[in-house]
Amino acid sequence: MHASSPAVRIAAAWLLGLTLAIAAGILTIFLVNVNVYSPQQQIKAYLQALEDGDGSEALGLLRATVPNANPAMLDGEGLQSAMDGVEDVRIGEAAPDGDERVTIPVEYSVDGNTLTTTFTLEKVDTVWMFFDEWAFVPSVLPTVSASVVNGNHATMNGEKVGLPGGDETFAVFYPGEYTASYATKYFSAEPAEVTVSTRQDSSSSQLTLAAEPTQQLINDVDASLQKYLNDCAKQDVFYPDNCPFSHPGTPFLAPGADISWSVTEYPTVEIDAFNGDWVLKPLTGTAVVRSQQIDTFSGVITPLKAEHDYRFTARLNVSDGSISVTPVVE
Repeated sequence: MHASSPAVRIAAAWLLGLTLAIAAGILTIFLVNVNVYSPQQQIKAYLQALEDGDGSEALGLLRATVPNANPAMLDGEGLQSAMDGVEDVRIGEAAPDGDERVTIPVEYSVDGNTLTTTFTLEKVDTVWMFFDEWAFVPSVLPTVSASVVNGNHATMNGEKVGLPGGDETFAVFYPGEYTASYATKYFSAEPAEVTVSTRQDSSSSQLTLAAEPTQQLINDVDASLQKYLNDCAKQDVFYPDNCPFSHPGTPFLAPGADISWSVTEYPTVEIDAFNGDWVLKPLTGTAVVRSQQIDTFSGVITPLKAEHDYRFTARLNVSDGSISVTPVVE
């Protein structure tokens, strides 16, 4: 019995080593499955591709179909910017969702609001008999629509994009924050933003840019109208040609008397969007005419002063950073 003790000890040591090796192998398989082949790893890789602005990588991982929409937000700066506001990302645990499928919640914050995006993944293969291979369940990318009043372009996530006819639909990844803005010399709109947190196969988020005239446009139109009215006031007649104000009747003027007009109240410029164009509201103001008149019977000369309210309209045309204002006098 004593003679066999070394052999027993060797066998026991070998058996212990084998047990430890098997345990280590099992642990290694478990760790590799968790850290390399888990469904969470697919989500991590997808989110990293979004942060990198790598749309091709993100699209391949998500196994998504691109809808019939503008692809400007699917790569580069537009895509990277969409992830700038996505913070404190936490990938949750996988929950069974039918046969060989799991759902995984991803929690994050955007502008201080906590949101959750749930991804569905499915087991697609087994690698080396031990490791599960997971992939996103195929889907269709969501869309975001942008529109601007009387405009044909905007800036979206730092990219200048065309809006033919004033609106356009963009394919986007999720999660992401999409911001549109519009600013030109003569028109601008407050930025609009929307956060896309879910897959929307049949609906679209909306970014509406309510463009309004800038103070520069108001000032330039005002200057044009004032010049027009001042030119009218320079005409030494009671009925200035193509002008909104006049002095009715034909008083007898004193010999050598001049007729002088002065505009005492200029119109207030108000511009509205109407029927796909920009229009000026009716323009009103006051002008004063002065001269000297003579009584043909007594020969007495008296001052003539009359105040007249006027009203007219004007056509506004804005193109390529310049304007034209065409008064319309009935």
